[in-house]
Amino acid sequence: MNPVFWFLIIVAAFCLWLAISFIFIPLGAILLKMMKRIFNIINYEEKESESKEKEE
Repeated sequence: MNPVFWFLIIVAAFCLWLAISFIFIPLGAILLKMMKRIFNIINYEEKESESKEKEE
């Protein structure tokens, strides 16, 4: 295969990676916030159930 062809493929892949990364950075931040909220809810419910068990 032509070396210029492979160079163009690599450059195109790099440009695509940069373009997609700008989409996934905010998406990842949103997902990270959601995961933190879910873990906080789970931990709160576990602590609440443990405190109820201790009272009984």
